[in-house]
This record gives sequence, C-alpha cells and structure tokens, in this order.
Amino acid sequence: MYAMLTGATLLIFAVAARLLARSAIHPSVAMPITWGLGLIGVSLASLIGFYRVESDALLIFLFGVMSFSLSAGCFSFLYNGYFRAPSSNFLFDSELRTRALVIFFCLAHIVFLTVIYRDLSSIAPTLREAAYMARAQSVSGEPVLSSLSMNYLQLGQTVIPLVVLLYLRGKCGVLGFLAISVPWMGVILLASGRASLMQMLVGLFFIYILVKGSPSLKSLLVIGLAMFLVIAVGAVATSKIQFHEGDGISTLFIELYRHVAGYALQGPVLFDRYYQGSIHLEPYWSPLNGFCSILATVGLCQKPPLHLDFYEYAPGELGNVYSMFFSMYPHYGALGVIGVMALYGMLCSYAYCKAKKGSLYFTVLSSYLFSAIVFSLFSDQISTSWWFYVKMTIILGILCFVFRRDRMFVIRLPQAG
Repeated sequence: MYAMLTGATLLIFAVAARLLARSAIHPSVAMPITWGLGLIGVSLASLIGFYRVESDALLIFLFGVMSFSLSAGCFSFLYNGYFRAPSSNFLFDSELRTRALVIFFCLAHIVFLTVIYRDLSSIAPTLREAAYMARAQSVSGEPVLSSLSMNYLQLGQTVIPLVVLLYLRGKCGVLGFLAISVPWMGVILLASGRASLMQMLVGLFFIYILVKGSPSLKSLLVIGLAMFLVIAVGAVATSKIQFHEGDGISTLFIELYRHVAGYALQGPVLFDRYYQGSIHLEPYWSPLNGFCSILATVGLCQKPPLHLDFYEYAPGELGNVYSMFFSMYPHYGALGVIGVMALYGMLCSYAYCKAKKGSLYFTVLSSYLFSAIVFSLFSDQISTSWWFYVKMTIILGILCFVFRRDRMFVIRLPQAG
C-alpha cells in the first residue's frame, strides 16, 4: 500500500518535471519515473510472493529521488539560462572518417572475435555451458576471458554507442552499423552477462531519443523486443529458468515474468530488509569505490568486493543487489543520501545539457549516465563507473584523433568586425 502510494507520488512529480524540462529523457524526469514505476512494481510483486516494502525506507527513496530531480532541474535551468557555451569544441571533433572507422573494426572483429571464441571454448565444450560458467566466474570475481579479450569487450561498450550516434546522424550506413554492433553485442552477452548489454541498450535508446526526438512506435517495439530477447536468452542460457520439452508457451511466459520481476525489483526489497535489520551484511558499496578502482591501478587502494551476499527477496528466491541507496545510506545516513543524490543530479544534468548541444563525447557519456539512472533500482552505477568513464574518454580521444576528418581540436575564433 505505502510502496504504491510512494510510487504514485513520484510519478506525479515526474509529470511536473516533464512539463518544466520539456524532455522525457532529462535526468530530472528519468529518475522519478524509474523509481515511481519501480515502487509500484514492488507493491504489485507482493502478490506473487515478494516481501512487502512498507517501512521508512520508502521515505529515503522518496526524498533521495526528489533531491536528485530538483538538483538536476535547477542546474539545467541555470546552465541554459545564465551560462554561455565556450566558443571552442572542448574535447572532440564530431567529424570523423566513418567509412575508415567501420572498415577498421570489421577487420578487428575477424581477429579478436576468433580469440574470444577460443577463450570461451576453453571454458566449456558448448557456448551455453561456456556462458553459464563465464557468468559464474564473473560473479565470483575470477577472470573469465584473457585480458586482451576483456579489453576488446570494453572497447565495444564505447564504440557501439559511437557508431549508433553516427548512424542516427546519417554518417554511417546501416550495414556498417550492424556489422560492428551485432557481433560485439552477442559476445558481450555471452561473456559479460545481461547487465552490461542491458545497460548499453538503455543508453542506445537515450541516444535515439536525443537525436531523433520523440520515439516512434517502431523504435519502441524494436528496443522492447531487443531487451526482452536479452533477458529471455540470457535466462535460458545461464539456466536461470528451466524450460522442458512438453511445457506450454504459457509456462515459459510465467517463468519469464517471475524472473524479470526478480531481476528488476529485488533491489528496493533487499534494501528495505537491510534498513529494518532483517538482514545483515557489510556495506562494501560506496560512492568512492569508483575512485578506489582508479587508484588501485597504481596500487594505492584495494578494491572492495563488487558482489554482496545473497539474501531472500521472496521466500526461496535469492538476490544480491540492494539499489543505489545502499552505497550511501550505511555510510552517510539519510541526510547524506539527499546530499549525494543532489550531486549526482547536477552531474547528470550537466552531461545532458552538453549532449543536447551536440557534443559527441557528452552524448556517449550521458547515455551511460541515463542507463545508470534506470539501473539505480539495482546499484549505484554512477560513482562505481568512474574508471570506465576514464577509459571511455581515452578511447574516444584516440578514435577522434586517428579517424578525424581534419583535426581533433576545433577552436572557432571570433570574426573581426
């Protein structure tokens, strides 16, 4: 009941933010929509056996999300109204030699996908078994693929959004777009699991809306079908759901429904159980973990465990994600949650404003920040991804330098009167 009421309140707040921001993908709108729908889903999930969320943790969700949204909206208003963009293209020139870039990565696919296939084959004789074992090793923190293969997969998480952006801007053909993106996505699903690919798909949807405006029915169906296939294929491949010969299609859909509900909604439920003291675990998550990952590369910090202990979000159903708020509340309390969420709101709003003005770099960055908002029901993807953002910046910088049409940095000097 109270979770439903809190979710409805956030949806009303999202409508007001949408009217002011004039964009459905503005951070001030995306965060309350995500948590509004999420908490309504949590309330309905109690009908299929999920533990109820009825404690004061709902107030932390409510005021944390509102703090993020208000901060993002106010920053956007001030930035657009009182700050003038610099007369230079700050980081990257968006004019790239797209054909050369496509040819280069098609050739790279031939080499690196062969290496990745060899790595997966060494884990298990079939791809399904390899995917399951790769996922198990990833959760336990063990290396799944060689460092060369893993770096190539991380490269794909930057190049795919870039190629999609170039395609939507009319600078890349559909064959080049598919030749680069589809093989990479398939390998990311097999080797890294669904989370990475789902995060990317949400980001690609953001880029589509940013470039094309309001989504068409066709685009919604395509992205919806893609996400459903990622969840369904991943669930079957990793044996998260069992589908036996003779089972009807209705049985498959019921199992998928329960799986998707558990996948999407366990975070708020488990955070509520932690808040009430029903479960006890070490608060390894922190907004500073991303900086620790950077310092760990030079031996100045030891990274804490990425995966937390498993607890029940429903009788007999185990999960280990505790929502974005678990990275803040155990360390800083309720007021700290409000403060950190306000900082996150300003960061996401700044990246969005720059992306809205056409920045190639900030469009790719903002797509991942948008994904982090949607995935905030699971964990804090904003602060834990600092090291990824650094590597993404380096990769984009190298690509813009190597494949630039004229030069990397563009400075537009004022014309003489």
